[in-house]
Amino acid sequence: MSDVVAAESDFSLRKMKIAGICLMGQLFCSSMLIIGPMSMLMLPMIERFGWSRSQFSFSTAAVMWAGALAAPILGRLIDRRGVRPVVLTGAFLVGIIELALGFQTASLWLFYLLFALLGIVGAIGAGYGKVMGSLFIKHRGKAMGFVAAFSPLIASVFPQYSNQLLLAFGWRGVFWGWGAVTLITWIILYFFLEEPNSSPTAAMPANSAQPVLEGMTTAEALRSRPLWIMIAAALVSGILGGGWATHSFAYQLGRGFSQQTAVNAVSVSVLIAIVGPLLGGWLLDKVPSARIHIPFSLMAALSVYLQSIMWANYGGTPLLFTAVALSAVSMNATMPMLGYFYTRFFGLKAYGEIAGINMAVLSLVMGFSAPLVGLIYDHTGSYSPALYGMIVGSVLAGLLYLFIGRYRYTTDFKLMVELQKMEPEKIPT
Repeated sequence: MSDVVAAESDFSLRKMKIAGICLMGQLFCSSMLIIGPMSMLMLPMIERFGWSRSQFSFSTAAVMWAGALAAPILGRLIDRRGVRPVVLTGAFLVGIIELALGFQTASLWLFYLLFALLGIVGAIGAGYGKVMGSLFIKHRGKAMGFVAAFSPLIASVFPQYSNQLLLAFGWRGVFWGWGAVTLITWIILYFFLEEPNSSPTAAMPANSAQPVLEGMTTAEALRSRPLWIMIAAALVSGILGGGWATHSFAYQLGRGFSQQTAVNAVSVSVLIAIVGPLLGGWLLDKVPSARIHIPFSLMAALSVYLQSIMWANYGGTPLLFTAVALSAVSMNATMPMLGYFYTRFFGLKAYGEIAGINMAVLSLVMGFSAPLVGLIYDHTGSYSPALYGMIVGSVLAGLLYLFIGRYRYTTDFKLMVELQKMEPEKIPT
């Protein structure tokens, strides 16, 4: 019997199954799950409790800030203790907290506390990313893009599901409904989630001990330019854009669109957005540079511009659908990109902690986004200044990626030690 395991296709049934489980966890068991419906819940909750829009928006800030504190710690635990114990614990607690939010009172501090706890236990995304990064080798970009393409397809039912819960049971029913979904998904994760492969190379001795994962240490990553460029680009585009989802539904109603039209726009745009990760993943394997991120930053800027000029009686539903579709395509195209960039610039050795630090810095600043947009509206009576700021931020994010530099690792995590001496066309991808 051969002592070497034959190379496994990046699109094998086993790998697709594991990737699908990770996708379900990312969609249904993270602290970000409840952020989507928050746009629908703003008006009924502030009417019920007498809160302002900026006060309501600080719930998103609580998730972000608490997640910022927890992400590096959870990332380190993932690297040291494994993915399963950390992810399964966090996912279960996410579901419990979502159920608890259905019993919310007029107390703002209780509201913020529950969302802060949600941010802490839900900052487990690095675990899914580490598993995904270890699965794929030759076609990593396409495989990650293919898996990510199912995200908008599945998420297309989110607005309709949330809207039906809202109409049938009120805002409390939305929290209870999503809490139930999270706990059901947790059961699936418990039985099927696996630890990342110890070696993603094409072949390894079948009876060998698990080797140490290849990659940079956290200290080395913190001294590298690519990490800080990725963080800076995400911050300038996210300081206002990160909180726009909380306000977008109310903004569209204020522009004269009906509630059902706004809900339909989200669903249609999510369905169209399936091309985003497929296109982005294909380009990751074809273009040996992280600069492929740039055109999608510019697409996001165009989307915001169209949203800033549309009205129900100017551009109407077609312009609304076009604007949110462009936004969804650009956002979903970048979904596989960051995880891919981590593996090419930093490897897998400290993936959890590096991703956690990136997430922490990003979440800390983006936590200001939703309340900042709310404050802008409360003081000016308009979302226009926020929209203009989002356009500028997206353009700046694209410009920053011009300076990110070349990849450090090949797709099978071999260090590209001679990278700076090689001609660009000879660099392995």
